[in-house]
Amino acid sequence: MKYYHYTSISTLNKMLDESLIIDEKTGVRYLLFHASHVSTLNDISERNMYINSFMDKVHQYAKNQNKKLNLEQKEKLRNLCYSDVYVISLSTCKDDLGMWRGYGGNGHGVCFEFDFSNVKPFNEETDSNLNVMEEGVKLMKCNYYYPKGVEIDTILVNQTYHYLLNHEQDKIKDTINKAGIMKQITEKAISCKHKAYECEQEYRYVTYNGMPFFSKEEDGSIRRSYVIKAIPLSAITAVIIGPCIKDSRNIVCLEQYLRMKLDKSTNILYSEIPYRG
Repeated sequence: MKYYHYTSISTLNKMLDESLIIDEKTGVRYLLFHASHVSTLNDISERNMYINSFMDKVHQYAKNQNKKLNLEQKEKLRNLCYSDVYVISLSTCKDDLGMWRGYGGNGHGVCFEFDFSNVKPFNEETDSNLNVMEEGVKLMKCNYYYPKGVEIDTILVNQTYHYLLNHEQDKIKDTINKAGIMKQITEKAISCKHKAYECEQEYRYVTYNGMPFFSKEEDGSIRRSYVIKAIPLSAITAVIIGPCIKDSRNIVCLEQYLRMKLDKSTNILYSEIPYRG
């Protein structure tokens, strides 16, 4: 399967000028991507849409058991639901009008095409200590719901309820139980999006690993946190030039720039969208 990531020209330039690296042990070339903290995504309601429904189900389950959660248990539940997780957004939509408008510089950007199926570093262990893309990362398909129709796993609700009520004396076992529940909640929450975004057909690379960095916002807004993940250049099979880049001189210069920075095998394609900006 092919996946797509739309971006603006300014972001492209910054990535290719500052974020290309070579693993000295393997000789593999990588492009560094910023995986954004889930709380800084464009639609901040998407994770909360699942979490709010899940917490309501847990409280309702407790009520049905005639054992309402106390303040300590409620706080414990919140801690289970809100963990640090970072996301790189991809899509299965190739050369899509809506994606160009929303994420591809309003048609003046580019779109990376990825194929991870035959990339050696993704499928074989190496002796490199480079924090490569597959390390601690999971590819997840987004599920789309209306807020009142979010599907909640009743087994997970039951498991969470009993964890909140039962204090495990064995700290190691307690930590393992907590981590397992948190991971399930996080993965279901992070893959839950509003039905209105279904046309984007989003997949997400989700990671819990990495040292967080903070972006420098020129406009004085709150800084956004992210972790850096490396994708082998061989996974980038094509770059699609946006539909609003029409000047032949600009196209030639962009082609030369892409061919100089990326693998020679990377295809340079052109959008076929009749874009009206």
